Amino acid sequence: MDMREKALLSAPGILLESDTDPSTRSFFSEIISSISDATYSPDGRFVASRDYLSVRIWDIHYPKRPLHVLPVHDAIKSCLSEVYENDSIFDKFEICASSTCSRRVVTGSYNNEAIIYNWDDHSVEKIAPVPTVDQNQAFSSFEVQSYDSTMMRRPDLVPQPSAAIDFDRKCLHVSWHPTDDVIAVASKTDLNIFQRR
Repeated sequence: MDMREKALLSAPGILLESDTDPSTRSFFSEIISSISDATYSPDGRFVASRDYLSVRIWDIHYPKRPLHVLPVHDAIKSCLSEVYENDSIFDKFEICASSTCSRRVVTGSYNNEAIIYNWDDHSVEKIAPVPTVDQNQAFSSFEVQSYDSTMMRRPDLVPQPSAAIDFDRKCLHVSWHPTDDVIAVASKTDLNIFQRR
């Protein structure tokens, strides 16, 4: 698809923008709605964006509103003041599209979890890296694990209470292998490689 209208790119060809309900605006609205990362699907039709609380899936053929919204940190909404005070509200989580399927994305979260979202069947998978305890390692550890463990349907996804969230244990960086169903998840000094069985 060629979206060029002129030789100079001085304005966007398509603007993907969510309308916010004025009644829900607060001191934190601008911070939590700031996009920390965005990625195209392999087929180029979809764009996934990540803000602090959610993942939004956009169809560039229908840019008026997101096709899907995945609430990643719904439980945090009630304690934004606490999250602001400990500076976690400024965490920038990456998002990455699957190279093998145009309908899956992975993003990081707290409690050392990464979340895989498939918007075809609205399934959510959580994967958690295993921390290493070997103090003699000079470099990050590499763990190869299966990630077919906890598949959940989105309506069954119960948000954790904010007290159960460890804001110091977070996966900010994720990457999907360019040709295989393998995901890299970085958590502090560990780099974990997950491979679907």
